[in-house]
Amino acid sequence: MLEAAKDSVAVAKSSEAAMDSYGKEAVQEYTEIPAIQLLNVRGEFSATMGVLPPWARPLVQILPCFGAGRKAHENLAGMAVVMVAKRLSTAMDRNDLLSKLQQGTNSEGKPMGKEELTGEAVTQLVAGSDTTSKCVHYISQLIWSLGDKLHTEQFFLCDNLLPRALSPRSEKTSGGTGRFPG
Repeated sequence: MLEAAKDSVAVAKSSEAAMDSYGKEAVQEYTEIPAIQLLNVRGEFSATMGVLPPWARPLVQILPCFGAGRKAHENLAGMAVVMVAKRLSTAMDRNDLLSKLQQGTNSEGKPMGKEELTGEAVTQLVAGSDTTSKCVHYISQLIWSLGDKLHTEQFFLCDNLLPRALSPRSEKTSGGTGRFPG
């Protein structure tokens, strides 16, 4: 996404075929879809399913209004499959979450199978997305709720914390008192 500078992500047309290609070559049959939309729809679908009693979830999922959520749920798994397939098909020396998952083992001490590795990749993808969106929401809510105090706190941050962050090992502030204005 960053290299292409666009909001799109590759999703396998067939997760099973893509998992069968693990370690051989990159997934050839995929489609590109908007990533943020995928994560938003999947999040709304999962939140809705999460508040329903377990016995009602299968019944509600067959309703036409939940079709986009079901598809987003499938596409999220397809996105993880493409990421894992690309990583396993090319030798990379990266120090990231997916490489750590590749080094992981199952309960028997053996390397994780393709289904388990893909499942763990989906879990980490969802956890990161949900955590980021919740943090952004909280920070936005906090900024808007500060109202007239925002200006004072902004000056405190600029006068006291920014100089410390920019000058290594400096204990001084640039003219500030070092105390939070109250």
